[in-house]
Amino acid sequence: GLMTRLTSLLLQSNRITGTIPTEIGYWKDIKFFNVDENSLIGTIPTEVANLKNLEYFDAYDNDLSGTIPAEISLMTKLEVID
Repeated sequence: GLMTRLTSLLLQSNRITGTIPTEIGYWKDIKFFNVDENSLIGTIPTEVANLKNLEYFDAYDNDLSGTIPAEISLMTKLEVID
């Protein structure tokens, strides 16, 4: 399934490769998303802005490229982005 009721995803330091999937936008209840210290590539998908309950987003120390999507500035509950 799409894990639509997920509230926390903590996968830091797990040697994960690939990209942050666009399906992240379906995780409406997620508050904490941490994938720091992995080997993720690509960009932060604009679908992250669909996560209206997101408070903490950490994708530090990966191989991501591009800019942070401007739509993230509309996320009123987001306190930390790293």
